[in-house]
Amino acid sequence: MPRRSNDVRYRELTHLNGAVVVRTHDLQANGISRGTITRRTRPGGPWRPLMPAIVLLHNGPPTRDDMRRAALLHTGQGAVLTGCDALDLHGMRRMPPPTGLIHMLIPADRRRVGAGKLLVERTDRLPVPAPGEWPLAPIERAALDLVRRIRDRDVVRSVLAEVVQRRRTTPARLVAELEAGSDRGSALPREVLAAVSDGIRSVAEARELLRRSGLPEPCGTPASSMAAPAGSSPSPMPGSTRSRWRGRSTPTSST
Repeated sequence: MPRRSNDVRYRELTHLNGAVVVRTHDLQANGISRGTITRRTRPGGPWRPLMPAIVLLHNGPPTRDDMRRAALLHTGQGAVLTGCDALDLHGMRRMPPPTGLIHMLIPADRRRVGAGKLLVERTDRLPVPAPGEWPLAPIERAALDLVRRIRDRDVVRSVLAEVVQRRRTTPARLVAELEAGSDRGSALPREVLAAVSDGIRSVAEARELLRRSGLPEPCGTPASSMAAPAGSSPSPMPGSTRSRWRGRSTPTSST
């Protein structure tokens, strides 16, 4: 009978929290003893530990969203998702799939470890999260935090192309964010953005010449390699592919 009472309490706790990922501190605050938590999170038990002091209130495989919630609980108030997971939640699709380490930004004076599941980066440029359900780095920061850790030029071009083609930012704003951050890992994104900016100027100059000549702009005039009509689907960059990228971010020291 007591066991049934506990099961009811666990269901009520899940309902009250609105999620199945909780801190052990919150479980204890709701009357669940430390011994009970330990027993239920043992191998084969009904709960699953996700990170230090973070518990999944069932023993099935955690979803990526479960892991993101655990990451936010672990890193604390004010932490921000960035990189691949942030881009995924921003609605981007042309980047490596978010299957590896979850990249988190935290205040420079906070200490957290990644527990083998997070890339925790301390920063004195902690961004204000974009509005929405999740605390996400702005799309410029998220994209550049990802491509700084990628060495494949085609992938870098694909990631930066999509955020511009979808009219979520501009090359100028990407350059400004790149200049504001660390120089570490910036060489390749800087080269890609420089080439893109040159391409945009060339297209703009060609269209201005056509306008001055009075001739109609021919159908199929090449557009900028990182610009597309609003609402249209991104087209592949030269030398890039539409396939799903496979990769994993490499942890680096904080910036």
